[in-house]
Amino acid sequence: IVVGFDDIILVRVIPGPKLPPSALPVGAKPSLHSGPRVVRVPISQDLVHSLLGVFPKDATEESAVLHTPIQGFVKIENIDLDNRKITLLAPAPGPLPSPFLLLGSIKWLD
Repeated sequence: IVVGFDDIILVRVIPGPKLPPSALPVGAKPSLHSGPRVVRVPISQDLVHSLLGVFPKDATEESAVLHTPIQGFVKIENIDLDNRKITLLAPAPGPLPSPFLLLGSIKWLD
């Protein structure tokens, strides 16, 4: 599958800080912003061979990434920075169901 840079949104989930309640000031409650957050990942050649999680079509917002299970995986085979295209290795042909792709830390080298 060949997709344009503008057709996908690469995201990564950053875990929030894990503080035990005993580390907070007396009477303080954990912040709502201390949980995991979704950040966009810029496209670069460093991403070649990375595995990406594919979300279902109902994942239409970045916030849905935290609560939606992935459907499968694709691998970045090539990144053409000049033409702004990414070649993905997918187990099935056809378009991606959602523009959101989840980047983890796994790289697959054949």
